[in-house]
Amino acid sequence: METKSMNLMLGVLAAFILVSSSAAFAYTLIPRGDTTKVIVAGVGYTRNDVFTYFASVDFEANGVQYEGVRLTDLIVDAGLPNAAAHDFRISASDGYQKDVSWDELVNGYLVEDEFKTVFPELTRSFWVRDVVSIEVV
Repeated sequence: METKSMNLMLGVLAAFILVSSSAAFAYTLIPRGDTTKVIVAGVGYTRNDVFTYFASVDFEANGVQYEGVRLTDLIVDAGLPNAAAHDFRISASDGYQKDVSWDELVNGYLVEDEFKTVFPELTRSFWVRDVVSIEVV
């Protein structure tokens, strides 16, 4: 009787492991967003557009030199009226999001390395990698 119980428990455990690993694998196949472009206040830009059509600025953050596009230039180009009256949500391809005020956004940049935001005056939690959107909250 003990052997049958042990076999049943092992069977249940094996089934659980199989289902869990299948679910974990399926999770890796979920699309994380289009990382070839960024949506800014409803307007789409390719990565190439951002770094070709907008002026790049050299700046320093945490002792490292960067070159990037001002986030405000993107917002203004998107045609958002009265942009300074809004807060914004920056979203990454992996689902990470960070909300920023206009006053914080004024000091933010989008850099080509990892297509990330850099805010020299804010903590690194505001540095969002693989940005896919910057939207009004």
